[in-house]
Amino acid sequence: MDGHFPNKVRLWDVERGRTMGDIDLEFGGFNLDPFRVLFSPDGRYLAAIGEGRPRMALFDVKTRKLVWQGDLYGKTLAFSPDGRLVVGGSRGLILDGKTGEVLQALVSTFSEGSGAAQFYFSPDGTKLYMIGKDGLIWVWGVPMGP
Repeated sequence: MDGHFPNKVRLWDVERGRTMGDIDLEFGGFNLDPFRVLFSPDGRYLAAIGEGRPRMALFDVKTRKLVWQGDLYGKTLAFSPDGRLVVGGSRGLILDGKTGEVLQALVSTFSEGSGAAQFYFSPDGTKLYMIGKDGLIWVWGVPMGP
């Protein structure tokens, strides 16, 4: 992946040393200026979170098409190990990893200057950890499901 191209994410085949194509971050009149991009564990999807509106988008890597977009305020993003969940934003929204449907908001209010600095899932996906901007560590159980 190469971020040196404006409004694009360039994908590389590192074994062959050539590009696989670009994912265009301009869509529907929006321009996503990414802070962070992240592949799903199976490599099928690329999530990007950034400055523009919407603040988050999920793309199908094979087709290079936008799957969903939404407003997540903040710069943090994580996939669950099985890829079924995405958590992001300073308020900790849990989204369906394939549809972008908001499933749960972890924390409805934070004090000024706090919020999520980073999210991490445990390797088995049963726990979600949040490191707050205030230095506190939060832990939630993740319901297992289909």
